[in-house]
Amino acid sequence: MHETEVSSSAQILKCSLCEKEFKTSFSLQKHKRYVHFENAKVLECDVCGKMFAKISQFKGHYMVHTGEKPYECEICQKGFNHKNTLQMHLKVHEPDKRSSYKCSECGKEYKTSCGLKNHKKSHFGTDKTHKCDLCGKMFSQTSGLRQHYMIHTGEKPFQCEICEKWFNKKSTLVVHKKIHENAKVHECDVCGKKFSNTSTLKQHYMIHTGEKPYECEICGKRFNKKSTVVKHAKIHVHVKIHKCDVCHKTFSESAGLKQHYMIHTGEKPFQCEICEKRFNQKSSLVTHMTIHQTRIPSPIEIHKCSECGKEYRSSSALGKHKKTHSGNSKLHKCDMCGKEFTEKSYLKRHYLLHTGEKPFTCDFCGKMFAKTATLKQHYMIHTGEKPWKCSVCGKEFKSHSALLGHERVHGKNAKVHKCNFCGKEFDNFFGMMGHVKMHSETVKAFECDVCGKIFPKPSELKKHYVVHTGERPYECEVCKKRFNHKSSLLQHYMIHTGEKPFQCDTCGKRFNKKSTLVTHMKIHENTKVHKCDECGKTFSESSVLKKHYLTHTGEKPFQCEICDKRFRYNSSLKQHHMIHTGEKPYECEICGKRFNKKSTLVNHTTTHVPGLSSHKCSDCGKEYRSSSALRKHKRIHFNNSKTYECDQCGKKFAENSHLKRHYMIHTGEKPFACDVCDKKFTQKSHLKEHYTMHTGEKPYECEICQKCFNYKSSLTKHIKIHEKEKVHKCDDCGKTFHYPSALKQHYMTHTGEKPYECEICRKRFNKKSTLVNHASTHVPDLSSPVLAQKCSECGKKFRSVSGLWKHEKTHFVDVKIHKCEVCQKIFSKKESLKQHYLTHTGERPYECEMCEKRFRTKSALLQHSKIHATGLASVWKCSDCGEEFKSSTTLWRHRRTRHSQC
Repeated sequence: MHETEVSSSAQILKCSLCEKEFKTSFSLQKHKRYVHFENAKVLECDVCGKMFAKISQFKGHYMVHTGEKPYECEICQKGFNHKNTLQMHLKVHEPDKRSSYKCSECGKEYKTSCGLKNHKKSHFGTDKTHKCDLCGKMFSQTSGLRQHYMIHTGEKPFQCEICEKWFNKKSTLVVHKKIHENAKVHECDVCGKKFSNTSTLKQHYMIHTGEKPYECEICGKRFNKKSTVVKHAKIHVHVKIHKCDVCHKTFSESAGLKQHYMIHTGEKPFQCEICEKRFNQKSSLVTHMTIHQTRIPSPIEIHKCSECGKEYRSSSALGKHKKTHSGNSKLHKCDMCGKEFTEKSYLKRHYLLHTGEKPFTCDFCGKMFAKTATLKQHYMIHTGEKPWKCSVCGKEFKSHSALLGHERVHGKNAKVHKCNFCGKEFDNFFGMMGHVKMHSETVKAFECDVCGKIFPKPSELKKHYVVHTGERPYECEVCKKRFNHKSSLLQHYMIHTGEKPFQCDTCGKRFNKKSTLVTHMKIHENTKVHKCDECGKTFSESSVLKKHYLTHTGEKPFQCEICDKRFRYNSSLKQHHMIHTGEKPYECEICGKRFNKKSTLVNHTTTHVPGLSSHKCSDCGKEYRSSSALRKHKRIHFNNSKTYECDQCGKKFAENSHLKRHYMIHTGEKPFACDVCDKKFTQKSHLKEHYTMHTGEKPYECEICQKCFNYKSSLTKHIKIHEKEKVHKCDDCGKTFHYPSALKQHYMTHTGEKPYECEICRKRFNKKSTLVNHASTHVPDLSSPVLAQKCSECGKKFRSVSGLWKHEKTHFVDVKIHKCEVCQKIFSKKESLKQHYLTHTGERPYECEMCEKRFRTKSALLQHSKIHATGLASVWKCSDCGEEFKSSTTLWRHRRTRHSQC
């Protein structure tokens, strides 16, 4: 025999083999005989190999294998394999004789003294003296510690003889064996569900009766299970002592932390035996298995409603559904919109839509959410957590759905579920089943009485009706724009807040719509499988290919109801409608100016940033505010960039829009008309500039001299006058210029280059504008619709549009009249009056640097300087008689008087 260790202080006897403690030596000797088989006859069970020291124990054990239960209750006929178990059971039927053992600490009652003794240990933390050296968990008994060690070692000594599954607890094995026995003899008389024991049946009955005997002491919420109320009580305590070492997330239970660790380690211990897919939760595997099970329908797996014939995969889902048919079912109705729910929890969740309450707050950024699931998904933005990894390329994703979508690039997760009615394919079974209901005759179809479209739900029909009624009940508080759906309003708010919650994992670009992100991701995937038959261009989506086809067919299916103009895209039509409505939803926060396009607003805001980095052309040095403008400009420097050619005159353009605009010169089309004078223009921008003539508006003011202009380009040119520095210098004569283009133009005076030639008289010019003015001298009749510009007020004709505009100002009363005080002559411009004053004063402020001759106007000086540049006194020659003149004005007068040409 082994020596027995005795503690003198408390007279506790300890077993030297297992270190279990006893108060008496008799208990210790009994323990050694029956547990360690010291000085005992060993009896071995030939079924399971278990060993016993007493024959009575061996016989009692054998009944487990034979199923023999010789002791029967006379009241309920329940059988037992031990007499003492029957005596314990009889107390259930005799409540008066039932002995109760009450805890003095908390008042809890137990049927046996042993049960009370074990419970009392929970009130004294000092009882847990046995510590696990791996995780630090404490236990009150060595047997509990030994049982716990099996979690770390993975030891499972108990095996099922039928399926060979292993377990670390005998009690778990006993529960498991009932699966194979299929001994579910206790049937629910309400729904027909069967159970293996009466306790589970009693628990199940509470679903039908609505009984919830367990109440939370803090919030008063009731539950039908004690374990559920214990778990619920932890919500009020808010103690989360288990912290993740990786992302520092905290949990109230160690099991929750253990489950969370699998996200970081990527561990997925549960594998599907059919498709070998792995999961980190057993419940996820069970749910997944239904996908394979439904392919081979089984009457056991399908739970059918006896009222309407609807089928469900689980009895719990059928139980919830049956509440809708029950007359006494408790329907929870929303007092705001009248919607009804079968569960109170669904109603509470629904209320959040009306109240706008978002009880779940992000600890990082303070953003609030209505659902915990949405908050968990949001947390991944801050933690950078991407638990879903592609097995092919190793790319990581935040959600399982994103991973499934990505795996299709590699040819996985193909749409294998096909509808037998219409042939439509789906990538999951549930999506297909939802679609099949559309074909079922038993499903109620809700038809729109306006257009005849059918919907499976009344809520979807209600949402559709808004399209016909035009109702827009949701209004934006910032810009007053209205929407027909709340979701559209929430999406619109992001324009004002600048929020972009969806980020691309590859390039980091952010978007305010998930659909935009999904579309953007295809750029990186480079999966352009849809090819155009006409030009060979490929696209990632068939919808984009359809839109592209319109460029070849010329089809424009969207028409404006006001002006009948047609468009290829609905978005273009919506943008066009703003011209008629005058709607400008985008406002500049600095100056208050409004725009109908967000892109226009973005470009406009750059004008308020003085130190904004400009984009400079490496070829000519011209600067632009945006990279896109610079790219367009760079096409000028490449000869092969002008691919759009006019079939009338052969002129080429870099942009198709420029070619369309050019066509209007040949067709004479001018779609934009002035409401005041009926003058028409080819471009809307020209019409806007023309309006300033009638209104007298000059919105662009010089900050230095306060001079106002009606064109921004005029202001830009004017500002250069105040800039003393002229950085662009001529190498030949030393003259300086503000612009490189002006210097380039000046160089032609030295080189004699004249790139623009008149097709009629072959005369050459160094400016295109000069050529255009010259071409009008060859037109004998000013009534020509192309070149003659006629005043609508007095009928006077002009060669140029600018000359006509200047003249038209004299007919408007609201134009400021500038009168000469000497000769009473009237001028429409203040500058013209100043110029006129010089004729009275004799002042000549402009002096020639070569011969010191002085002139009243700068243009006269420039005309004179050409004599020194060319060495010729007469540079303007008449093409009819050969006579030469010093200025183009003198030549023009000569041709009008001598040759009757204008």
